[in-house]
Amino acid sequence: MSHKVDSEWIDSRKQGYRRIVFLTPDSHPIDRRVVAKADSLQSRGHEVFILAWRGKPADPQALVYGGIKTQFLEPKFDNNQRVIRAAFSTAIRVTDIPARLPVLVLEALERVLFGDRKLERRSTLKELLAANSLSFVALKASKVGLDRIASMINWPKNWLINSISNVVLRVDSKRSMNSTERAFYSELVFMKPDVIEANDFPCLRPAVLAKRKTGALLVYDMHEMYSEIETIDPIRRIKIRLDEKSLVKSADLCITVNPLFAKKLALMHGGREPAVIQNAVDAPDDLFSPGRPDLFRKEFPEIGDRKILLYQGWIYSGESRNLKKLVQSFRKVSDKVVLVMMGYGEVEYFRDLIREQNLGDHVFLRDAVSQDQLLYYTASADIGLIPYVATADLNTQCGSPNKLYEFIQARLPILSNDLVFVRSVLEAEGFGEVTQFSDQETLLQVLEKMIGSLASYQERLVEKGSMYAWREEEKKYVKLLEQHCSIF
Repeated sequence: MSHKVDSEWIDSRKQGYRRIVFLTPDSHPIDRRVVAKADSLQSRGHEVFILAWRGKPADPQALVYGGIKTQFLEPKFDNNQRVIRAAFSTAIRVTDIPARLPVLVLEALERVLFGDRKLERRSTLKELLAANSLSFVALKASKVGLDRIASMINWPKNWLINSISNVVLRVDSKRSMNSTERAFYSELVFMKPDVIEANDFPCLRPAVLAKRKTGALLVYDMHEMYSEIETIDPIRRIKIRLDEKSLVKSADLCITVNPLFAKKLALMHGGREPAVIQNAVDAPDDLFSPGRPDLFRKEFPEIGDRKILLYQGWIYSGESRNLKKLVQSFRKVSDKVVLVMMGYGEVEYFRDLIREQNLGDHVFLRDAVSQDQLLYYTASADIGLIPYVATADLNTQCGSPNKLYEFIQARLPILSNDLVFVRSVLEAEGFGEVTQFSDQETLLQVLEKMIGSLASYQERLVEKGSMYAWREEEKKYVKLLEQHCSIF
């Protein structure tokens, strides 16, 4: 069997050091947490590789990603797997049943869901009359922010497809793998690592099976509670919980991103709490030399001397990110501030929304920048926003988003919705304020308070922000691997 990984990488092993392979379900870009950990180990002399999924562009040659040798994998199907894929297609066609609903049912649903609200969502429901499949219904529901309804519509189909997937070729007598997992497993066995680090649940099964085959030590890093992702259907949620609870017992070391996740994951798995390594980041040495950068005002001169509120990251119109309501709220926000949204995702959707709402002088969109440029832009704002809906899934409620640490290192005062972990940091350290973004009046009052006290927030960020840098988390991470995986 041919392998994607270059054989020259693994022909010789450095004496006295470990060969460590990171698995990630990310395509391009790879989560900076993975790259930071890999770099920490490579800088100490170890042979470090990243195996990632479906890179852009798909390159048959190895890449060097953030200084780390990286290979993006693609699935390869043998004849038996082609049969399975044909069964998948059949299942999709069978369950993609016509979704033409009576007009009266739709109108009743509109009244229950939306009452007399704007016609945007209601007209979208009317479009369902022309739908040809449940997939289309789910897609439209998701597009207008009804993620839970979309998940309910999709789960019967997903259950049937996942049931069929259980007959995929078995690697051993107990467990089966899908094509993604088989690609990871094949490369791992070929590479013969000393340590495997699986990042998130999609990488756990092939890592466990490769550990059994090669005798490697296994680190499992849970970036999130995978089974609790809001869009996962109920049947698959239960299956993931059971599988993870079983497979995690094979890990030599488990880590996660914050203490709240650690407690909840321990309850789910019935074991000890995972160690905590936060999603921290280091600021460039010249970030504030000779002074704070001002890149947004240079790119958007019309901002002038108004204060910049910054959202950065995944730009998504669904309810959990709360971005659509945030943009619409700027019709009522003071002329003293503007909103800049910088990132990737549904940028064109929001460009259209800004134009429709006539907010072009209040809301500005900026494409994502590379990780090495990110904090220069972050530090060019005045306040960083974390607007996620507090009533969304557990990952959102208890999460510690990358932007929290990016804002801290950019010494940027933070305004957040009421998220449990974020609140604990902001209240303990005085880095910003927490409020209910749904309460417009209170939000505006808190915003006015922050604008008048930016210097005091920045003083506390300068004083305490270094505690949330990667160089601090790096020490903990390396020590854990020394203790559990004998890497030195």
